[in-house]
Amino acid sequence: MNDAIHPVIGNLFVMTSGPKPPNPAELLGSNKMTEFLTSATRKLDLVIVDAPPILPVTDSQLLANKVDGTVLVVRQGVAQKAAVRDAVNSLKKSQANILGAVLNDVRDGSHHGYYGYNSGYGYYSDEDK
Repeated sequence: MNDAIHPVIGNLFVMTSGPKPPNPAELLGSNKMTEFLTSATRKLDLVIVDAPPILPVTDSQLLANKVDGTVLVVRQGVAQKAAVRDAVNSLKKSQANILGAVLNDVRDGSHHGYYGYNSGYGYYSDEDK
């Protein structure tokens, strides 16, 4: 491994970002970053890169085409539909392989939805909890 990668528990390792470099976009878009990601994916079964929000900076877009897949994380009640649409378009322009999206911080309330995968969809409501 490497001194920057720390064991957490079992086969889980973490590498923190360290101090912010003077020009993050230059670092993330560099050949060194590509070499690091290639080396990490050869040595580890799964590498997850946590990146900053897509729209305010280009960092995530630079990383998106260097990794095997991208999952967009959207916070309910905070992210606006237009911003999510713009984020998806930015990822597509950067030739990201978009695997899907996660909606987080979903609030418990009077929301209704669908569930089920193998035998079709079923309807649930708050009364079913």
